[in-house]
Amino acid sequence: AGEAPAPDSSGLGASAPAPSDPANPPPADPA
Repeated sequence: AGEAPAPDSSGLGASAPAPSDPANPPPADPA
């Protein structure tokens, strides 16, 4: 997970607004 449109553990990838990744935390998001 990250800036690149790659499928994450959640299977959503860049489609979702910063999905929670167990290994790679999402970018700084106030929510």
